[in-house]
Amino acid sequence: MNNTNNFMQSKLGAADLVFVWKQACKQDASGEDQCQRQAQALHDQNVVATKRARDAEVCRKKEEFEREIDAVEPLLNVRILKSKLHNRTFTSSLIIQQVDWHRQYSKAVILQLLVTKMKQEDKLTHLIVLVEAYNNMPKPVVQFDAAEGSIKQPEDIPVQPD
Repeated sequence: MNNTNNFMQSKLGAADLVFVWKQACKQDASGEDQCQRQAQALHDQNVVATKRARDAEVCRKKEEFEREIDAVEPLLNVRILKSKLHNRTFTSSLIIQQVDWHRQYSKAVILQLLVTKMKQEDKLTHLIVLVEAYNNMPKPVVQFDAAEGSIKQPEDIPVQPD
């Protein structure tokens, strides 16, 4: 393969070749290489198992977060959000949950880390902006086809020219 044998034949004498051969036999007989390969394989298995456990934990946390977001009842009335009576009842965690709910619909949501560090009034102002943006979004038109007994999604509905 890499011409090691040819190199050894040309550069080493008979005594050196015997010495190298004896050393190779001694090393093979000791089982050091096999032990090293087994240790490396065991280490690789441990790394893979750790990564799979970490990935499973990340997936579990993501699913838990998605369930929490699905359970949030969105507050979409700007008047209620702006009223001073309700401003006192909004906790910081409630506002953060509302902002997280809007994160699935808007790219204008500030990073969660920054939202948690904002003052309560700023969080509420940010939430009001998100609610107004959500309320102004074009809503998809869904039609029910009685003949087929199915709901047509917006991409299935033909666009009528103006």
